[in-house]
Amino acid sequence: MAEEPGSDKKTNGDGNGVAAVPPEDEYKLDNDRLRVELEEARRTPLPWAQTHDPRPDSTYEDDNAWVFTYIDMLTLILTMFVVMLAYAKTDAEEYRELSEAVSREMGKVVQPEAAPVSEEQALAEQLSQTIAQQGLGENVEVLTQAGSIELRLKESILFATAQAELRPEGRAVLDPLVPLLRQDGRAIAVEGHTDNVPIANEVFPSNWELSAARATNVVRHLISQGVAATQLRAIGYADTRPLDDNESVEGRARNRRVSIVISMTAEGAAGAQ
Repeated sequence: MAEEPGSDKKTNGDGNGVAAVPPEDEYKLDNDRLRVELEEARRTPLPWAQTHDPRPDSTYEDDNAWVFTYIDMLTLILTMFVVMLAYAKTDAEEYRELSEAVSREMGKVVQPEAAPVSEEQALAEQLSQTIAQQGLGENVEVLTQAGSIELRLKESILFATAQAELRPEGRAVLDPLVPLLRQDGRAIAVEGHTDNVPIANEVFPSNWELSAARATNVVRHLISQGVAATQLRAIGYADTRPLDDNESVEGRARNRRVSIVISMTAEGAAGAQ
C-alpha cells in the first residue's frame, strides 16, 4: 500500500508501518520514565548507606557516659543536704519554742548551783583574808592539809633568840586570829619547833624544853584572849621535824617556828568539847 504524501507514519524493519510520536509527547514519556526510576532509587538503599552509620560514634558516647553519672550523684548529694538542712532548722526552732515555754512556766531561767564550799576551805579563806588585812603575810603562812589547817608562824616575830617569852610583836600577830580560832570550838594543837643548834643553858637544858616552853606560852596567851582551854594543847618537837636542812642560816631560820594546827575532822570537834 502506497504511503500517502504528508503522512507521519514510519516503517520498521519488517515493513510494518508505525505511527510517528510527536516530539512533545516523547519528552513527556522521558520525564515519566525518569520519575519512575527516581522513586525506585529512593526505595532501594544505596550500597554505601549500608556501611555508614550517621549517628555519633558509639565509642565517644561510652567515653563520656561518666559525666551523666557524676551529675546524677551531685544532684543526689545536693538533695540530701537540702533535706538535712530542713530537718536541722526545724529541730532548732522546736528547741527554741520548747525552751521559751519552759522559761515562761518556771518564771525564770534556772542557773546551775555552785559547788558547795567545804568548812575547811571556808575557814582557810577567812584566815587568809585576816592575815592579808593585818599585813601579816610575811610572818604567817596558811596551809591546808588533810583534815586540818596549819598556821605557820616565824620564830623571829614571836620570840627573841633562845627565849620563850612572847614579844609584843608576837602578841599583835596572834590577837587578830583569836576570833577564828575559838569559833566552832575545834581542837587546836600548838607545836614548838627549833633548829638543831644545842642551847644548853640554865633555863633550857635542851631544845626540847625550849620548844615546849614556847608552845606553852602561845597557848597561855590564846586562853587569855578567850580561846577555851579545852580546845588547846601544847607540844614541843625540838628539832625532830625540820622543814629545811640545818646546814644554812636560812634553813635553820625556817625550821625555828610555831605551828597552830586546827583539826577539821569530826573527832577534832568532839575532842575539844
